[in-house]
Formats: sequence, C-alpha cells, structure tokens
Amino acid sequence: MIYFERCKDGSINKWDITYDEEDLRSIREEVIKNFSSISSSKKTSIKRSLNDGNDVTMLYYEFSHPKLIGLIDKLLLNDFSVLQEIEAPKETGQNYYEDLIISLDDEIDTIDNFDVDRKIKKLQELKEVLNKRNLNKNNNGLSRYYEMVQSIINMMLLDHMDEEEVEKLEDFFEMSVDKVIKDKQKRLGSR
Repeated sequence: MIYFERCKDGSINKWDITYDEEDLRSIREEVIKNFSSISSSKKTSIKRSLNDGNDVTMLYYEFSHPKLIGLIDKLLLNDFSVLQEIEAPKETGQNYYEDLIISLDDEIDTIDNFDVDRKIKKLQELKEVLNKRNLNKNNNGLSRYYEMVQSIINMMLLDHMDEEEVEKLEDFFEMSVDKVIKDKQKRLGSR
C-alpha cells in the first residue's frame, strides 16, 4: 500500500507499506486478552414475561481496551496516519495499569456504599488489574506488543520531495499538497 507522509520540515515522503494481516490480528487478540478489562456494567430489566411468568434481566458490559487496539484497527483499514504513534507510543507498560487503577479507584469512590453488589464487583475488577500489573512487573507490558507490531510493518521509501519542490508544486497548481495527499490516501484506502 502506498502512503504519503508530510514531514515536519515541509517535505513529503512516498512509502510502500506492507504488513502481515494475520500476525497483526493475532497480536490484537493477545493484547485484548492480556490488557482489557470491564470498565462498567449495566443491569436492565426487560418488562417481558417468559412462559414461566418471570421477567428477564439483561447484563451489559463495556470493555476498556488499550489504545493499541484502536491503532491496530486503523492499520488494518490501511489508515497509516497511526504509524507515528505506533513508532513512539504514549501508552505502555506499568503506566497503563497505573492509569487503569486510578480510573477504577475513582469509579469505586463514586459508588454509593449501599450499592454493595456493584461496589464488590468493581473491587474485584480492581483486584484483577492489580494482579495483572504484578504479573507484568518484569515484563515491558504493552511496549512489547508495540514492538511486535513495529516488527511486522515493512516500510520502503519510494520517493522524496523536499520542501522547495513541494512549494513549487503548490504554487504551480495553486492548491495545498496536503489536500491532494488526503484525497489520494482516501482513494488508496478504499481499494
């Protein structure tokens, strides 16, 4: 897949990017298994009676996934704008667990003390995250998975246009190259 990168210095790089989709999906599943947690649950009663006359109660769960999952999802859709964040991740290792622990702790504080079942459920969730953090203390945590993703992405520089050439092109066509790049990326991504 071709990707055009607008660099900070105003130049443009044209890359040929390939990756193994199966490996990327495998990494995604492993990250979900090792780093996801239930962020909230909601109990809903449906006012529909079953044959035995009882109402049905439904439980809905929301899962919290690391940001890497969203980045991989975009990459699988050939949205290469995520490459910079994959190369220099902000979310890795123990910081991920610390942030999650703080978030769960704050959520627990907001639960009424009389809502014992909900509070116990959140405390159990917190315990699970604390256990995962302890298990991963000697592990680089998410950084290992970012490195795995980085290792399966192959980038080959096809062409480069320096800032002066870009400015000449913009002057000639009287339009921003950024718009052309964005339109080209859309067309390439839809294939």
